Amino acid sequence: MHATGVEATPAQMAQEVGHARRLAERYRLEYVDMADFHIDNALFRSIPAELMLRYGFVPHRREGQALVIVVSDPTDLPMIDELSLQLGMPVKVTVGAPSAIQSMLKKSESSQRVLEEATESFQLQLLKEDENGEDALTVAQAVKEDNELYVRDYSKCILCYKCVEACGVDHQNTFAIAVAGRGFGAHISTELDVPLPESACVYCGNCIAVCPTGALMAKSEFDLREADNWREEEQTEVDTVCPYCGVGCNLTLHVQDAEIVNVSSPDDHDVTRGNLCIKGRFGYRYLQSRRPR
Repeated sequence: MHATGVEATPAQMAQEVGHARRLAERYRLEYVDMADFHIDNALFRSIPAELMLRYGFVPHRREGQALVIVVSDPTDLPMIDELSLQLGMPVKVTVGAPSAIQSMLKKSESSQRVLEEATESFQLQLLKEDENGEDALTVAQAVKEDNELYVRDYSKCILCYKCVEACGVDHQNTFAIAVAGRGFGAHISTELDVPLPESACVYCGNCIAVCPTGALMAKSEFDLREADNWREEEQTEVDTVCPYCGVGCNLTLHVQDAEIVNVSSPDDHDVTRGNLCIKGRFGYRYLQSRRPR
């Protein structure tokens, strides 16, 4: 594939095939002619579809415990190592033409599964008109709500890496947040791109405190905003001390309609420096629990 969604010409395809053959010969790897490639649907279904598109590979076959894949660039060793970690198995590479690989991914049975899975986390939205007055499509990533404490809206993420640093050496040293992918595919994710509940996250919420765009947000605030009932200008702030242990973390309670809707900590506090644990940031709900009426 060339440019965006543009099919390669026969001359370009011939050039790509020649280059792929030379790469395979140079590094003593198997060359795979994608024109004669037969898809193993069972194997395709066993591989995370997102990884195939992100790393641009086609699963070929299994050899013992290893997965043999077709790639266009066998010299990208960091990508291969990262993919092996993601899959949890050794990876062996063969070489194919890049346009043929992309076309195979697009036309395969797995590609349909990719599109189905993608609709769960991405939504195509029709904009009424762009800057030229014409209709245009855009892709907006759906909000991830996989826990009761905070949500992740990566469509607002600007890749400032503040959450990565807060979860890492700056404050928490949990390293549950990382940058996944490369180039234009880079995005904030959990370590090894696993689901959040399976990650090392301790739900301290310190990533929320440093996020400048609202990509990471407390669930309480998110729910109120969704209901168009987040009235920050009417909220009052009450300073207190966390009741859970003897460290003495200072809390700032954000109160709306006589209920705590958020908790933060002063950045200049000698103990917390703006950081809290899960109890300090989210452990206030018992104060305003209500019996069902």
